[in-house]
Amino acid sequence: MSKGFRFTFNLVQGLVTMALSFIAISSLLVSRNGHLASEAQAHVHPAMIHVWITFFTSLLLITRYRANLGSEAELLPVLFLSIVLANIKILPLHQAITGIFLLDGGIVTFLYHGSLIYTSFLFLVGSLLFLRMSPSRIGFVTFVGAAGSALLALLVPSSPNDPSFLLEVGISDPLFLAICITLTALAAVTYLVIAVGEHTNRDARFKTLALLLLSLGNAFVSISQRTLYNTLGLILYAAGAVILVLASRSYHI
Repeated sequence: MSKGFRFTFNLVQGLVTMALSFIAISSLLVSRNGHLASEAQAHVHPAMIHVWITFFTSLLLITRYRANLGSEAELLPVLFLSIVLANIKILPLHQAITGIFLLDGGIVTFLYHGSLIYTSFLFLVGSLLFLRMSPSRIGFVTFVGAAGSALLALLVPSSPNDPSFLLEVGISDPLFLAICITLTALAAVTYLVIAVGEHTNRDARFKTLALLLLSLGNAFVSISQRTLYNTLGLILYAAGAVILVLASRSYHI
């Protein structure tokens, strides 16, 4: 991926982060004295913490992409954008609180499902890079993954009128949920095997550990609507982000 493409993905990620932050703040302010105040805090806070951890991690890594992070860094701009975009799941809550409809419900569910499964796919691709998958194929693989994720998001049976979508977009199809969990589990197992491998060097060990925590933490935050799982996910995700930033300093960790 060229430097221009990486910059574009980082720029779009920043714009999405700002847009979601504006939506979140307006939801919290309007709901402050309303009957949805507790729901707003329960759903908006985890999403915003998730978004801003991702954004700050991306900013800290921008200057170290080519020097220290290796071929897997080619995936990071796309991965971080996909992670941030999945937090569009809070849009139904904003609409319920303010009465302002920014996007059609079908578009919101498509973006959420597409981003979610694409993120799981990219974590798996990242793990395969440590198993010597050719870096020259990253562009092609990510493109095919994006097309496949969009197709699955279109095919997954979901309804914006489902009760689970009233406050936050969720996964209502068991098969789609199973696919996301399977991709994440495969990626996590691969990262774990590499991290504990006898011949894994220290730099790769820390990076795979970071990506392992990021993949698990992201799954807990993005898939579940429960506060307990969101909290656990944010802890794992933040730990992974810190380790990844430190690992990007290479020999200074």
